[in-house]
Amino acid sequence: MGAMVAGLVLATGGVPPAPVWAQQPELGRQGPFEYVSRGDSRVIRTQVEIAIRAAEMALASLRPESETAELTLAKELATKSYIFLRYAQNGVHLILNDDQRLASEKLVGRMALQAIDEAREHNLKAQRAIENSIPWPETREQLVEEAIRDLSESIPAAKKGAMLLFMK
Repeated sequence: MGAMVAGLVLATGGVPPAPVWAQQPELGRQGPFEYVSRGDSRVIRTQVEIAIRAAEMALASLRPESETAELTLAKELATKSYIFLRYAQNGVHLILNDDQRLASEKLVGRMALQAIDEAREHNLKAQRAIENSIPWPETREQLVEEAIRDLSESIPAAKKGAMLLFMK
């Protein structure tokens, strides 16, 4: 393979052109892989902080008298929050499975993982409540109140996880 590349370089008189995905960064960075933390606690903490901001924005947009458009926005924000919590959860798992990490890092990682998992659970409940409130205006007020309660419980849990990740 190396001889083939060397022959290509000699035949073209220089370095072969970069592939299309390398020339256009937006094509090479599509999808969730740009958010993968690879076990870096700073990146994981940032993911949790983004999740917190999205959850706070979703919470701010929710009111018992919310209309469908506001509920749809709140659902999108809650989903974004969940996605970033999920990325953070994966990053903490990488820390926990890394044999090079100290036992104290793994202990703090387990505590952060518990907080992140708790935040994710509440977030999922809030998403379901919001999603169910959109088609049924009759029960909207009750479901939005459930979503507000769940997001209100998700945010402190995520903040606890972010704080624990800061301790590393």
